[in-house]
Amino acid sequence: MSTETIISVSGLRGIVGVSLDPILAIRYAAAFVATLDKSGPIVVSRDGRNSGVILAQAIQSGIAATGFDVQYADVAATPTTGVLVRQLGAAGGIQISASHNPAPYNGMKLFGANGRVITAVEGQVVLDNYNSQVALWADHENLGEISDVEDTTSDHL
Repeated sequence: MSTETIISVSGLRGIVGVSLDPILAIRYAAAFVATLDKSGPIVVSRDGRNSGVILAQAIQSGIAATGFDVQYADVAATPTTGVLVRQLGAAGGIQISASHNPAPYNGMKLFGANGRVITAVEGQVVLDNYNSQVALWADHENLGEISDVEDTTSDHL
C-alpha cells in the first residue's frame, strides 16, 4: 500500500488517517467548487466505507463555507451521483469513494453539471487550484445550506 496521497486530474485518494484527512478533503472540495458557477447545489454522496461518513460531513461543511448549497445523498453508487447531479440541476457533485482500493483508502470523484466525471482539462484546473490553495470562502451572510436528498434512486432506476 502506498502511503502517499494521490491527487491528479482524475480525483483524489489516500489512506484515511495517514495520507487523507478531513482538512485535505475540504481543501480539495473547495478547489473544485471554485471552478463552478453557483447555478445550483453540489451533490455529495459516498460509498459504504466507514470513513465515508466523517469525510462527507467535513466536505459538506467545507462546501457550505464557500457559499454553495449541498444536497447530501448519503450512500449511493457512483453512477447514481451523476444522475442526481442532473436530476437536481446541480452545479456539480462529489462521490466519496476509493473504488476498488482496500478498506483503509478513500477518495473523491468529481462530477460536472452534466452528471459526468470531469474531464482531464477540468481536473487540471482543480489540481492547480488545490496546489495554489485557491478557495473562495463565503462571509457569514452567504454560507450555503446542507440538506438531504430524500429519494436517491427513483430516477436512476
